[in-house]
Amino acid sequence: MNLKNKPLLSICIPTFNRCDKVFELVTNILNYQGTDIEVIVVDNCSSDNTKVLLDKIHDFRFKYILNTENIGGVLNVLKVITESTAEYSFLCLDKDYVDFDKIPNLIKRIRANREIIFGYCSLNLAEEKEDEIYEKGFNSVLNMAFLAKHPSGYFYKTEFYKSSKIVAKLFKNNSRFEFNFELINAEMSFEGRSMVINTPLFYTEKKSDCAKVPSFTYSKSNLYFEPLKRFNEYLVYVRSISSLSLSKKEKYRLVKLLYLKALSSSTIGYKAILADESVCLHHGIATREIGLSELIQINIKFTTLLRRENILINGFGKFQIWFLVHMKVLILLLGNYFKSSIKTLININ
Repeated sequence: MNLKNKPLLSICIPTFNRCDKVFELVTNILNYQGTDIEVIVVDNCSSDNTKVLLDKIHDFRFKYILNTENIGGVLNVLKVITESTAEYSFLCLDKDYVDFDKIPNLIKRIRANREIIFGYCSLNLAEEKEDEIYEKGFNSVLNMAFLAKHPSGYFYKTEFYKSSKIVAKLFKNNSRFEFNFELINAEMSFEGRSMVINTPLFYTEKKSDCAKVPSFTYSKSNLYFEPLKRFNEYLVYVRSISSLSLSKKEKYRLVKLLYLKALSSSTIGYKAILADESVCLHHGIATREIGLSELIQINIKFTTLLRRENILINGFGKFQIWFLVHMKVLILLLGNYFKSSIKTLININ
């Protein structure tokens, strides 16, 4: 493509069996009148009317690609960015929403920061905020990697993404890890600066909509929020950290921080998710109450797994992590318990 005619940004949409949603999303984005964007949809062999509807869109800025076989939701999300011809590629899931009126704000911020290698747009913002820029190396790893974020809003300088060794490795290994972008971001952190764009633009689907449509990425036996899955996610991150060009002190800080996140999400976070009817309906499971006894059991299981695994630090280091993390989680649990008790007393009175 002629460099002069190359779009500045591409909004990349992986899709599967959400014909109405993806059609609405694409047509909405194309309401933006500028020629400095493109919209790409990679269809993972949908069996509904996705192709029929998208074939009705006649706009030179839109490209529809139908996979020859279903490669799985995880890999399709990775693939869609490789189809971009723009300078920067932004990911948006087919169930989410983009406010086309705010695209000029995004373009303005990208043009002013062409040295940025990767980043994300904050989701569901109500108003503009100051952007955040992180320097190459540990600062970017600490703030931009291993976040287990919802993928809509992530963006990459396309040439770096396409030439990335970690992206190629994930494809070669047929990766099924749900948070591959966190591994990519960790590697990208050593290529250049990163950025959080704080403009209202990307919005996740409403909970009421989430409850109506089943997840095509996760099954009942493979739910990312189950405690054991969270621990395995943690181990994947630790392996990634071990390969990074960081000091021993920096690696220890990340390992400790991520263990706190893993344990918190497997106890407090897990309890909250299983109490949320919309999320449970989306994943085809029943809501249920997680009691203190089960939370303690999860804690013990995590401690046992932590002791067995090689996570870059010695036994004393593991004890320090265990003690600090469990004190923080205990404080959070007690805080939640007292809040619940106070609400109950208020309701009784």
